[in-house]
Amino acid sequence: MLPMSYTESRGEKLGATLKGFAREMGTRLVSNWAKEGYDTAAHVSTSLLAKRIEELHQRNRSGKRLTQQEQHFLTALTDIKSELERELDEAWEEYPHLKGR
Repeated sequence: MLPMSYTESRGEKLGATLKGFAREMGTRLVSNWAKEGYDTAAHVSTSLLAKRIEELHQRNRSGKRLTQQEQHFLTALTDIKSELERELDEAWEEYPHLKGR
């Protein structure tokens, strides 16, 4: 029979290992959820803008001239989409602990 201190020491090490493993898996799970949620929100936001931009481009290609107001709106939407994509990329860079998980 093993001395009690030896058994406790092995049990404590095993417990610490299991706790560390559980903590790491929990962190990875939360990180994956965060990344998926962030990616989905970013995609929805930029897709909505891209859809409106494409509608205006299609209208223009079909021979229907855009009014001056629509042309300004198209330019503004295009600028906003580019800025949003840049901001989303920069914001993600601020959370390196979520990357690569």
